[in-house]
Amino acid sequence: MVVRPAALALVMAALCGQAVSAQVVFYVNATATTGANNGLSWANAFRGELGLQNALAAAAPIASGGTLVQIWTASGTYKATSDPLNLDQSFRLLNSVSIYGGFNGTE
Repeated sequence: MVVRPAALALVMAALCGQAVSAQVVFYVNATATTGANNGLSWANAFRGELGLQNALAAAAPIASGGTLVQIWTASGTYKATSDPLNLDQSFRLLNSVSIYGGFNGTE
């Protein structure tokens, strides 16, 4: 059985009588070549250089409803656009969304 840190934190908060908020985790891996590309696990991580942008787009409607979202990114290079001439594109960070990086993609 694999216990994710986020799930463990929710259980500990509940046991200590603290308010518990729902939380969603999306996974991103620039070098992944297989899987559903839906971000629901490392095996199905959002993939490619646009993976982080896709994860942020998936997180936006969830976070706007007040649910906390974590995005875990494997080491790699991520871009906000595939258009090399559009240098004005950037990642738009969102309230209630945390981004963590440097994972190897098997945690």
